[in-house]
Amino acid sequence: MSLQFVSECLSVLRLKTHVSCALSLSVRFEVRGPAAPVIVSPGEDAVLPCYLSPDISAADLQIRWFREDYTAPVCLYKSGQYNLVRQNPAYRDRAGLFLQELHRGNVSLTLRDVRRSDHGQYTCLVVSEQMDDEAVIDLGVRALGSQPSVSLHSPGGDQAQLLCRSEGWFPQPAVIWTDRDGNEVTSQPP
Repeated sequence: MSLQFVSECLSVLRLKTHVSCALSLSVRFEVRGPAAPVIVSPGEDAVLPCYLSPDISAADLQIRWFREDYTAPVCLYKSGQYNLVRQNPAYRDRAGLFLQELHRGNVSLTLRDVRRSDHGQYTCLVVSEQMDDEAVIDLGVRALGSQPSVSLHSPGGDQAQLLCRSEGWFPQPAVIWTDRDGNEVTSQPP
């Protein structure tokens, strides 16, 4: 193998790499996430799925995951590395990207050891030199509500109503009333 051949191969490889990087910076893209919320229990790890369409490389793009405060991101990937200086301290050592998947347009967020305070909306903003786009993903953290209490209410006459109360459940449970034989009576008239 000649030195000239090796030199030509390296030149072609540099050109392909340059073209690939330039394409990922100039191609129009959309950021896509799921329509349904991601639901997890406290203490579990969560993945908030998010992808570029078309599936161009995101390795050279800025990827910012944030909640209400854009300036205190959950996760910020910029100039080929994480920017931990501006990161919201509540997410330090818990939030990250799938770095090995960035070249395929995967900008999903992984969140370790989910807490109740993590419940809510997350925005994934991806920025190139020419454009930006974002997707909003809901994270639901399961919560057990208060112990249900049942009370009897008499509005008058010969009618009686049973009232069931409980708060703080996520997702919201269904209430099904049954008679003493186990037959559902939830939607029956009084």
